[in-house]
Amino acid sequence: MDSLTFGAPKFLRHLMDPSSRKTHVMEFDVSKVLEELNLTMDQFIDLCILCGCDYCDSIKGNT
Repeated sequence: MDSLTFGAPKFLRHLMDPSSRKTHVMEFDVSKVLEELNLTMDQFIDLCILCGCDYCDSIKGNT
C-alpha cells in the first residue's frame, strides 16, 4: 500500500496473486480511505510510517 502514500490514486491488491482465484481483488481509493479514516494525506502518511513500511524499521512495541 506504499503506493498510496506516494500519490497513486488507487491500489489493487491480490490482482496477480496466484491464489487470487480464491481471493477477491481488493481496490483501495485513496480519497475514500482518507474520508473513512477522517485523515489528511499528511496524517495518513504518518499513520503508515507508524504502522511500519518497507523503507524503515517499525516502532518497537507497535503491533
